[in-house]
Amino acid sequence: MAQELANMLPETMQNMKQFFIFADQVEVKEFLDTHPYLFDVLLEAHILIRHFFPAEQLTLEMVSFRQSIGGRQLRLSIEGTGSMFGALITFSQFKNSWWFYAHHPYDGLLAIHVQHKDMSREDP
Repeated sequence: MAQELANMLPETMQNMKQFFIFADQVEVKEFLDTHPYLFDVLLEAHILIRHFFPAEQLTLEMVSFRQSIGGRQLRLSIEGTGSMFGALITFSQFKNSWWFYAHHPYDGLLAIHVQHKDMSREDP
């Protein structure tokens, strides 16, 4: 089973590149190699995010996070367009429709947030 998963990773990474921008491809790939079960949740997240944010850029990046195993966390950033208030309302709808219920197994490993040009990069 582990070997089958290892053989699928390169193809899965290629699929991921169709949907996400990688801020640092090597770091993200290493993290996903260590946590391959995140591939499925990321692909599911992509489908659901597109319902709320049909054309916004989606970026995967590694960030420091004290509470996570190894002190690192994968962050999926949705680059909100239009008004900041509108992006936050839409993100709240996304969270309440799916992520609120789905995130528990991935706490500390994966975070999804909306980023807007009017927000600081340090905002959670």
